[in-house]
Amino acid sequence: MRAIAAGKDPKSTPVSEVMSADPVTVESKGDVADAERQMRERQIRRLPVVEGGKLVGIIVTAQIARNEGAKQTGETIKEISEPASGRASHARG
Repeated sequence: MRAIAAGKDPKSTPVSEVMSADPVTVESKGDVADAERQMRERQIRRLPVVEGGKLVGIIVTAQIARNEGAKQTGETIKEISEPASGRASHARG
């Protein structure tokens, strides 16, 4: 997504030019509440899920919202998506 947003060709752009240098991850056996907290606090919409340091999946805001039930869906997505006060919107993971 970063390559396209920057106007780069995703077929020829090295991953190293658009990757996150120090990605935030969550363990697959971890708690969903912890994943939600990390996503909200760090303003990230996609959170890599790992087992033993290896990527096994990615959790996205919609999955977190569905887990909480329809009543809280909008609030959850809003908290994750809105920049925290004093943070630049481009500082997302």
